[in-house]
Amino acid sequence: MTLDNGAQTTSTNAYFFRDFNGAQNHKVDAATMPGTSLGYTVCYNRIACHGPDGIAATPGSSYTADSNRADSENNPAGVHWVDLWWVYKPLTPNCTSINASASVLIGDEIKISAVYSNASADLTQAKMFVHPNNCSSPQDLGAYTAGPTFTFDWTPSATGTYTAYCQAIAASANCVGDCADVPPQFSCDGSDGAGAGTKTTITVSNPGPWYKLKNASFHKFGNIDSVVSQTVVAVDSDDSTVRNIIIGNSGVSSTTGNYSTGPSYNPIKLSSNNWNTTGYAFSEFYLSNFIDYIRSRKESTTITADSLDQIADSSINEISGDLTLNSGSLSGVTGNNFVLLVTGNVRIDGNFNNPITKTLAIYATGTITFSDTTQNANGIFIGNQIVIEGKTPAGTDTFGLKIKGNAVSRRAYENNRNLTVNSKPAFFVVVDPDQYLSLLPLLSISKYEQR
Repeated sequence: MTLDNGAQTTSTNAYFFRDFNGAQNHKVDAATMPGTSLGYTVCYNRIACHGPDGIAATPGSSYTADSNRADSENNPAGVHWVDLWWVYKPLTPNCTSINASASVLIGDEIKISAVYSNASADLTQAKMFVHPNNCSSPQDLGAYTAGPTFTFDWTPSATGTYTAYCQAIAASANCVGDCADVPPQFSCDGSDGAGAGTKTTITVSNPGPWYKLKNASFHKFGNIDSVVSQTVVAVDSDDSTVRNIIIGNSGVSSTTGNYSTGPSYNPIKLSSNNWNTTGYAFSEFYLSNFIDYIRSRKESTTITADSLDQIADSSINEISGDLTLNSGSLSGVTGNNFVLLVTGNVRIDGNFNNPITKTLAIYATGTITFSDTTQNANGIFIGNQIVIEGKTPAGTDTFGLKIKGNAVSRRAYENNRNLTVNSKPAFFVVVDPDQYLSLLPLLSISKYEQR
């Protein structure tokens, strides 16, 4: 530091000049340093005006002290003085405008981008880091040497809350959006000089259970809100890795509510043609009506739950009371095509009609429940409600439920099947038109017009 063009010189810190004419103005010069910016803050007869870390520093390497201010400011008494601070700041690059999805499914690859600048220092590298709120072990997503906007790929392998932050590197110094260490590493200025846009929070979660259909139209009570991971796995040869709710020969998808599929960065498609309608309701010709129609227009036989061997071919059979079916329930049945009308609830324990040995339709005025041990059930299942059981605790099921035929629930169906890995659907329905055709004489209704 020099006073009055070399009248006094010092290289110590803290520095001072004394024993000069206080009635005159005096000029102080500071030497510049390579790779830094230089500015100053000044106080007259006090020290409390200096900003933290030189944020309020005025750029420059020279300052002329005003003797009049020294005499008058802050009510001085006795010795007057000027407190002049020189602020050297490394020339750092900057990064800002970091952008990433706030919610991510485990195993999904997402893009994280930021804008890097070299306004203050020549940018040599742009980097991005992610850490689970632990600065001691950030994950390095790589580095780039061209810009200004860079995009990085990240695939989370565990659930939790993470912080993504950018790092801008120059030869003189570097800055980070989070986890700043010691010089020459500093916190990035961001868009506001205080770090805005240099880091963001990302929440990683497991995908929930979802449903899939093949060769179907689809109507759902409430919203269609499946959130499905980017990579899906086929259930079996009837399925594929196509990431749609309806695959194969898809028809119209409708809902009484709205569509809100996810995740936000790549929502699952409804179908290849995406035919859909919202807020849709239709008039019903349903269970009680159909049973009344059967009794008045078709022939039916009343049987009991323990006499299924009485079921004949091409027959309609009525059962009053609840019914439980399992893999051996049809072993004594000689009929191949038949309908069961159950006034009550139906429970399917384990696999049922698998492989397909009978073409059947089950109508239940109550609930049709599939146990947590049921992996395959074949037939046309129509009930007041369909319930799919799952294991406890949730998320421990190792297989979903597949139905080949169709499933129709008058009320919103209840799915409690939650797989350990939800890349497969928890509920998969393959609509089989051949089963409908085989049962057409039994399931169809006739309209009569009297002239």
